[in-house]
Amino acid sequence: MTLSRVSAALAHDLGRSQFIALVYAVFDPRSGRLRLANAGQLEPILVRGRQIRYLATPGERLPLGLGVERRYDELMIDLQPGDRVLFYTDGVLEAQNVSGELFGFERLEALLRRLNPGADAIERLRRDLSRFTNGIGPADDVTVVELAMTVPDR
Repeated sequence: MTLSRVSAALAHDLGRSQFIALVYAVFDPRSGRLRLANAGQLEPILVRGRQIRYLATPGERLPLGLGVERRYDELMIDLQPGDRVLFYTDGVLEAQNVSGELFGFERLEALLRRLNPGADAIERLRRDLSRFTNGIGPADDVTVVELAMTVPDR
């Protein structure tokens, strides 16, 4: 509902070739429930143990501002202790090495599967990207946000 209203307002204000891509997420730390709506952004990744799951929202996923009548459905998921959700922009996947090879989904997934519980995914990804690109600056923005459900102390 929120994204639909924002998209309609932006459709009047943005130029014909302008739009905004984002994932709208609301997290309740007491229940562990995460609600997502996606407006043209890459699917966040749920990491549960060594398992990877892309969090694809149902329905329309066009960026904001592309028309007035848009409906963005939500995905609801209950996170468990130890789960992490990674939100990232395409600059992560499109980072290139000196040979022009892309970092890509496979490297990102492999990195996430190797993480130990409690490890900082963002710092690890920053180091791996730097090593992969050998200091070549990004061609696009690289933005990463991690939501981690901590394991309660015993």
